Amino acid sequence: MKTRTLFAMALCLGLAGTVLAQTTRYGDPNFVRQNDWQSGMPTVLRLSTTAEVGHEFDGTPVEIPFTITGTRARVWLAVYSKDANPQYGGAPFGQGGVGNAMLRAAGLDTMIRVTAGEAFSEGSHTIAWDGMDFHGNPVQAGSYDFFLIALDDVSKPTWTGDAPSPSMWGEYRFDFRFDPPIIWSTRSNPARLTRTPVGTDLFEDPNPQTHIQMPWMAPRRQELYDESVPSQWELSFIEIEPNDPNIAYVGNMGWPGANDLPPGIWKVEIDLDELTIVPDETWEHSDRGYIVWEDRLPKSALRRSPHNPWNEDDGLIYLSWMNREPPLTPGVLIFDRATGELVTILDLTDLYLLEHPERGPGTPGPFGIDVDDTGIYLSSYWMDTPGSWPAKLSFEGDLIWQNQDGDGFVDRYWGEEAEARGILPLDQMVHTHQFATRWGFSVGGGYNDPSWGFLLGPDGSGIIKFDLPHMPPALGGGVKFVTNDTDFDGLWIPMDNSQLVHWPFDMAHGVITEGPPTAVLEVESALPDDFALGAAYPNPFNSQTAIRFSIAEAGQGVTTTLRIFNTAGQQVATLVDEVMQPGTYEATWDGRDQAGLEVGSGTYLYRLTVGDHFNQTQRMTLLK
Repeated sequence: MKTRTLFAMALCLGLAGTVLAQTTRYGDPNFVRQNDWQSGMPTVLRLSTTAEVGHEFDGTPVEIPFTITGTRARVWLAVYSKDANPQYGGAPFGQGGVGNAMLRAAGLDTMIRVTAGEAFSEGSHTIAWDGMDFHGNPVQAGSYDFFLIALDDVSKPTWTGDAPSPSMWGEYRFDFRFDPPIIWSTRSNPARLTRTPVGTDLFEDPNPQTHIQMPWMAPRRQELYDESVPSQWELSFIEIEPNDPNIAYVGNMGWPGANDLPPGIWKVEIDLDELTIVPDETWEHSDRGYIVWEDRLPKSALRRSPHNPWNEDDGLIYLSWMNREPPLTPGVLIFDRATGELVTILDLTDLYLLEHPERGPGTPGPFGIDVDDTGIYLSSYWMDTPGSWPAKLSFEGDLIWQNQDGDGFVDRYWGEEAEARGILPLDQMVHTHQFATRWGFSVGGGYNDPSWGFLLGPDGSGIIKFDLPHMPPALGGGVKFVTNDTDFDGLWIPMDNSQLVHWPFDMAHGVITEGPPTAVLEVESALPDDFALGAAYPNPFNSQTAIRFSIAEAGQGVTTTLRIFNTAGQQVATLVDEVMQPGTYEATWDGRDQAGLEVGSGTYLYRLTVGDHFNQTQRMTLLK
């Protein structure tokens, strides 16, 4: 993919969505909301593990320790190569992975193995990896990243509030400046934003939401077209400005090829006292707050957002751009949020200009979009076009990975091949949303799989599908994984009947190294008489500090945790989370959080907890 600045306008791709919505719902036909859902504050699942696990690579399994709190969970273990130790390679791309489904840039670390999900209760446990890859071959000794994924797929989900309407093409965002947070969601006919407080018992108060209409939107858009009709797709995305929560960006997906209102993006000002939303007519490169486009703009993304606060803000907004009428020009539009200036167009014709077996050339994407500090994640949308797969790009538009056919995640088959596999193309997944989360993982959402969504790893490999009970016959949409260390973390799934449900879900990360663990070392052989937490040394520190602690005999058989917190009480890192033998140990901290990212200068707290026997906190200062 190349970057370009000159382009031709074109008409956009039409939808067959109204037909699909009537024929492709899935879920429990015996679903009863009062029996299958709870409402109010969501149940939050916490998953923690040790930062480093040693392994001798001698043919014996390695046991990964972890702790679950909040609820029971099914746990999967995903093992990845580390530091450019690829399982398969190539220049510039390699083809491999499960089902030979992954096309990915050379040198990108790859998925080695995903274990089958195992059910665990609350408490401390271990999960084993036998040292084999997904082919059943032993791996070489070395360092490997491991990721634990925990999902309570048994308990009732929590009905939390309103979802966008329609959920397959609408969008919702969290606003964490409120306590409890607010969910903003898009609604159409008429265009409006809905704000719903999370945590309300909707069985007792079924209408806690506030609708803020935008009556000026349709007339302003109709000025551009002599004959226009309202559209059910008229409001398709929303972004809250991270530097000013009273500013938002909302968009019209549009369908000009069907005599619909034109697509585009608005910068708007939100007044929560007056409950009004008006366009920012001072937006420099806009027409009174509106930037008009001539092709479908399905989704938007910000690098930094309330649900991805660890990303660095680049001051831009990213829009997916797709169409179906010649000249076919799919791509990503990148605008400066402050001025509305079009900064870059990533031309994705070589990725999304595809040949349909019956209809000829077409563009099945990009549709869903999200970004993090490492690249741009895209969904492909159109269900019956071979080659319309999810992908990740660099910010220059170069392909990083693409999940192709073979692993059972968003596979696209047509004609005789589909018939041989017993697949109806209409029943294949429509991939409408993409959501980036920690460590390069992404969550896909849509329908027709059938599943409510799926998790892709940092190389694009399929990890798990969200096959969930207690769900109504409905269509899914924008599945999100929120992981902000709050009481609202978890998996969020919208229904097409404007309901949003929460499932307990969490992930944790660590490293498998050759030999014994190095993050925590036993430093004395004599058993201590008492529990103790020593002063960090050096303190203040620049790059690394050591923390000595002792576990008395009463700590035998219970879980010991040593965690780092910031002064706001948010957990930053876990150095120890396992059952340890009595003794004296020394743990080191390198000033990085659980995602491996460097934290800023300041005061941090470290807390040692040994079951119910000991709990003590001390301070240390990081200076850079």
